[in-house]
Amino acid sequence: MKFRPVALVSLFGSKVYHMVDQPQKAKAAQVLFLTSFVIFVAVIPWIVRLKICPIDNNIFLFWTGLHSVNDFYSYYKSILVILAGVLSLIALAMALLKAEINLNRTWFYIPLFFYAGLIVLSGINSDYQTIAWLGGPDRREGALVLLAYLLVCFVTMNMLRTKRQIKIILIALMVSAGLLGILGISQYYGFKLITSALGQYLIIPAGLRDTFHLVPSSNTVLATLYNPNNAGMYFAMAFVLTLVDFFHISKPRGQIMLGTICCITFASLLGTYARGAWIGTCLSLILTVWLLRKTIIQRRLPALLITFCLLLTYLIMNQTGLAALNTRMGSIGTDISQAQLANPWVPNNSDNGVIQGEYGNVRLRLDNNELTLQAPGQPPLKIRVKEGRLSFYDDQNEKIRLGADNRKNWYFRSPKYKDYSMWLNNDRLSLVIGDVALPELRIIDGNYLWFGSQLTSSLTGIESNKHTLILRNKVNDMLSIKLEEGKIVCSDRDDRILPLQRIQDRACYMIADSRFADYLLIQKNNILLIDKGGRRIRFEFTDQGVLNLDVFGRRVPVKPAASLGFAGRESMFSNRGYIWSRTLPLLKDAIWLGHGPDTFFIYFPQDDRIGKYLYLYSAEAVVDKPHNLYLQTWMNTGLLSLLALIALFGYYIISSLKLYSRDRKEDLFSSVGIGCLAAVIAYLISGFVYDSNISVAPVFWGLLGLGIACNLLYRQSIDKITWDL
Repeated sequence: MKFRPVALVSLFGSKVYHMVDQPQKAKAAQVLFLTSFVIFVAVIPWIVRLKICPIDNNIFLFWTGLHSVNDFYSYYKSILVILAGVLSLIALAMALLKAEINLNRTWFYIPLFFYAGLIVLSGINSDYQTIAWLGGPDRREGALVLLAYLLVCFVTMNMLRTKRQIKIILIALMVSAGLLGILGISQYYGFKLITSALGQYLIIPAGLRDTFHLVPSSNTVLATLYNPNNAGMYFAMAFVLTLVDFFHISKPRGQIMLGTICCITFASLLGTYARGAWIGTCLSLILTVWLLRKTIIQRRLPALLITFCLLLTYLIMNQTGLAALNTRMGSIGTDISQAQLANPWVPNNSDNGVIQGEYGNVRLRLDNNELTLQAPGQPPLKIRVKEGRLSFYDDQNEKIRLGADNRKNWYFRSPKYKDYSMWLNNDRLSLVIGDVALPELRIIDGNYLWFGSQLTSSLTGIESNKHTLILRNKVNDMLSIKLEEGKIVCSDRDDRILPLQRIQDRACYMIADSRFADYLLIQKNNILLIDKGGRRIRFEFTDQGVLNLDVFGRRVPVKPAASLGFAGRESMFSNRGYIWSRTLPLLKDAIWLGHGPDTFFIYFPQDDRIGKYLYLYSAEAVVDKPHNLYLQTWMNTGLLSLLALIALFGYYIISSLKLYSRDRKEDLFSSVGIGCLAAVIAYLISGFVYDSNISVAPVFWGLLGLGIACNLLYRQSIDKITWDL
């Protein structure tokens, strides 16, 4: 059977080629294409393997101070992405040379090729060629990877011609997403396959297994996708795609299978706690329900069943997880409005240097090596430390015996203290009374207790006034620190000298004032390390004033970087307001070609150490992405490339809505087309707070190509002569 084109015309136009007859036997080119596509969307998300990547000398000063990065999630994925792109190109060339297909004629090529050309020019123009073409440390999304994304998308919209191909792709996608979802749910409930002995055997090369030991992460879903945000984007796409396809399958067995995968991906989406992905999913579902309104009414029973199953899934996840989903969802409005939550610590100063106050409804009193706790309706508890050992006493100074459960959580054997629980890890103690989790306690030098996590109000500013370091917090307290004759002198906003508690013979001091109970000051000559609740930053007192010291020992002025917008809202969207405010002033220098793919971290003001300490909680943090897909594109490959992407995405969404909002024929092309549209919209909305990344972007670009192909095929199936919208 031969393929006969409609007409031999130019590449760009309004008609598309179609197959008059379908081949009875799969061609080698089609097999190669399907293989590359399955690798691209179903295999790559699973790749986890350790690769120790050295940091190039020309970017060393922009990085963390380490000479290499332990890359588990990006290096080998990037190789497979490029391989899949090459295989798909070979498949297309084979099909064209053998006259098995002709290229579709569609306006989609214009923004696609324009974006590809700008990627190449941006890479050529970049001052950091290796990064621009191969990608940055632990990300690996350079020009070659970006071009591979576009190549697979382009080949898919031309090579995809039959329902059989679509079914094979859907099966691969659903199986991959379902298994990843099961892995994610297991992580949510505490089983960490990746960090288990078997997981480490699989992902760590034999020669490195004795030197690497992975520590289990918190009980959030990340699957094999690097972090929960990436997992949220992936499961958002997988969920809406599966849900749409569920409504277009009539056989009970197929409905059960798709319904099960739908619930699995939905559960994993919830378990990521990725609020941006939740918002993207909800907005995508609103549009999807509108497009499927007639189908949903016609298939009321399956619609009610899947709604009930999804609601039940949510209730189970909410009741059985370590953190309530309701609380996480409720925080979305607070995060957007930036309503200031009251600090739970209410200090109560005394004249004898004893730290005391209330945290929530729990009264605390810390005097050197003894902490006394008193919660409403609970018996008092005293915690003492001596020579590194903790002991616990009741209000009669009777020692309380301890027990431990299977999860190594400690509890008191006395029934009076049944509402107390704790977890001890070396020199750190976490304590919970009822539903109040107290700040972490740390043992200092074996004989002192100190609050090793955030207790007092968060800092909002650090500045240098000649030879004085000034720290300000949210409740308008001010701490001034200076060196007088080599000794630390601290004072408050009223210039009252604050008492310091020295730790044995070390030049290490706690501030004996309840307003600054979680500050630890460590001095070495004229260098001062400030540890506030476990967050450290170093300063040097010099004749020129107070300077900050970075990880390389370089002196950095204590002043903020240039910013634009988000003043007072730096903490918005999990501190994205800070990153965006420092990124916006940089855009004017990246209009034409940007700075090169994946070079964002080089041009972000990494020397804004005070800003990073205040809002990212570590002055040593490296900001390697803007947490916004659109800012990321502008910075890396330029404003023109961003406009090309917006044109591509906008044209796809508008043409799809025009195609599927009218009375439509129920078939596989329209079903998958609407599913891909929903997935693309969920991803693009999530992109306002997340970035393109090599764990999830291949799935997105694959679904975009699949969606465009389905649009063309569906249009062809309903019109005698197919016209591109």
